[in-house]
This record gives sequence, C-alpha cells and structure tokens, in this order.
Amino acid sequence: MLSGGKGVHVVVPLGSEASWNAVKSFCQNFAELLAKTEPQRFVANMSKARRKGRMFLDYLRNGQGSTAICPWSTRARAGGTVAVPVTWSELDGLDHANGFDIFAAAERASGPNAWEGYFEVDQVLSERIQHVICRH
Repeated sequence: MLSGGKGVHVVVPLGSEASWNAVKSFCQNFAELLAKTEPQRFVANMSKARRKGRMFLDYLRNGQGSTAICPWSTRARAGGTVAVPVTWSELDGLDHANGFDIFAAAERASGPNAWEGYFEVDQVLSERIQHVICRH
C-alpha cells in the first residue's frame, strides 16, 4: 500500500494464532536480515543519518498499540494525499508513495480491487518460518 506520505507499507494477511510479540519479532528479524544481506539498499535502524540513500524498514509498526495509516485514509499533508492499496506489479511504475490525491484515489477506488482475495488468504506465522528467519 502506498502510504500517502513517504513510505510503502507491505501488508500481509495473517491468522490470529501468532501473538503481537511473535509478529513484531518476526518483522524485526526479517528487516534486520534484509539490511544485513543488502546494506546498500536497506537499513533497519531508525536513525535518519543512517538512512541516507537507503530504504528504512520500519518493523516497529507491527507492535501492539503502534499505529499506521489505514487504506483509503487521507493524510494530513499538503495536497490531500491518500493511502492507496496497490499490487506488487504496480510498484515498479510508481515514483512516489504520495502520488494519489483525493480525486485520483476516488477514481482508483471505483476500479479493480488491488487487494482482491486478501481477506480469503488463510496463512499463519509458523514456528518454522520464524526459526528460519531468526537464525540468519
């Protein structure tokens, strides 16, 4: 999802079996693994000085009580930008996470659903996948 601000939110449907702490730990480990594997592209450290020229992987949005923008919400920013769901295939053609104002978002909302089938996905954060990510 384009955040309507600076970021792209990767939204993954999960069943309710995993605890908040397990999901947050998985996301932290995954972000740190990406940053370790491709340090020229990614950073998992919140320090703005370390982010220069790299994508910040903000796993902290996954903690209980943390907030993130909801799909189709207008941002409190100049231009009335909106958080808009997109497909993976659309990301390559998008230059900014704030590319939809309220008019463009309204037009898009009347088109095909970018997250079709999202709520029908039945997947869990298994112990096995958590272990694989954690050991790296």
